[in-house]
Amino acid sequence: MNFSQPLSDLIDRHLRLQRLSHGDFELDFTEYSPGFPALQARALIGDAYPGRQVEASLANDLPTQVTMDCDLVTMALMKIFAS
Repeated sequence: MNFSQPLSDLIDRHLRLQRLSHGDFELDFTEYSPGFPALQARALIGDAYPGRQVEASLANDLPTQVTMDCDLVTMALMKIFAS
């Protein structure tokens, strides 16, 4: 997933996440920079809500890579930033 990913892709991912209670849901674990989901969510919120300003600052002592479902973390952060 990257900053240019269409919002429709995120909606599709959200619909997949709604199936969490179903047995066919699978997390997509990949190595990412730990700050990537926050920066991505910030950019997507900026696209969706042009008048809203979301500031982001990342800690200096974060690991270089972590294993996560980046789409899931980005979506959670978008919900937080949008509220």
